[in-house]
Amino acid sequence: MVGVKSNSLPLGKLSGRHAFVEKLKELSLDFEESEINELFAKFKVLADKKNEVTDADIRALIAGTTVENPEGFHFNDLQLTTNDDHTITADVQLINGDGETVNCVAEGKGSVEAIFNAIDQFFNQSVQLLAYNIEAVTDGIDSQARVLVAVENTDTDTIFNSSGIDFDVLKASAIAYIHANTFVQKENAGEIGHQVSYRDLPANN
Repeated sequence: MVGVKSNSLPLGKLSGRHAFVEKLKELSLDFEESEINELFAKFKVLADKKNEVTDADIRALIAGTTVENPEGFHFNDLQLTTNDDHTITADVQLINGDGETVNCVAEGKGSVEAIFNAIDQFFNQSVQLLAYNIEAVTDGIDSQARVLVAVENTDTDTIFNSSGIDFDVLKASAIAYIHANTFVQKENAGEIGHQVSYRDLPANN
């Protein structure tokens, strides 16, 4: 009646599957019909955390899912403890597709260092962190954070870039670093070539 041809309003926790799919089409995002149930489940988790799910949130959600690596172990959760000497202990939990979990515990001078030290214990390979950056995916106090890391496989001098998205910047950091290490592991096993980037990996919880 007022000349608006499409509904571009943000989605929310009451939005249904049909509205979600229509939003994906409106944003011209690539997805397969077989992915809808998984994508909608991730959207509902996101909607429970935010009053409004913006177009940028949806794009971040889809970007993360479409490049997710289902093989091997991936990030599940983490806990941090402040010690009496002001160091931080990180307990990072990883889980694979069969539901098998492993906990890696390490200390660091700060939260990120402790998390990365714990992940290093799990992979046990020669990796040097070259860059670590944080950027906001969306606006507002409840915005998602994207962490970008660059690591070097010191055995081959190959540099890998990766990123992780989560509301918690420390979880996003763990996701990015885990998948960067996954690529180093794959290179060492002869499964991939050089100069590969793995971007926008989501949390799996």
